[in-house]
Amino acid sequence: TGKSKGIEILNINNIALAENIAYGTEMKEDNIEWIPLPFSHSHSLRCLYANLLRGSTVVISDGVLNIKQIMEWINKYRITSFDLSPTAAKLLIKLTKGKLSEFASQIEYIQIGTAVLDEDTKNRLIELLPNSRLYNFYGSTESGRTSVYNFNCGVNKKNCIGLPTKNAKFIVVDDKG
Repeated sequence: TGKSKGIEILNINNIALAENIAYGTEMKEDNIEWIPLPFSHSHSLRCLYANLLRGSTVVISDGVLNIKQIMEWINKYRITSFDLSPTAAKLLIKLTKGKLSEFASQIEYIQIGTAVLDEDTKNRLIELLPNSRLYNFYGSTESGRTSVYNFNCGVNKKNCIGLPTKNAKFIVVDDKG
């Protein structure tokens, strides 16, 4: 979405960022996560790291457009979670034409990142998968996912970025620091 950049990051930072995701989503060791996003982006790569840290399984696809194959994979591999961008979530909802609800008891959670999740898409995901936890992560390429909002927490705070993740700390200061 912006100009490409390279960042230096230590392995210990990658582990901390993986922990942020694993703890933020309450990821289990038997998790089977579908990642349809490009691994040239830090978001997907860090999600992969979180699953590796937990010893869980990742199913990788090249986007969400081959919906027939994706629906087969969700069933065949017993996928329990999705890592999506808001755009991928919108496409998934549109292309499945409501059939995503067939997996309401199977999908434990969906994590969203890379951009703000709009209210319509959020509400539709909750409607189709009412038993699934829905998380929105915020962060940057340099800092990783530093906050997580659980939309199933019982309080719908519009535009809220959530709470600090396991290895993040927020400090609120005034103009004088």
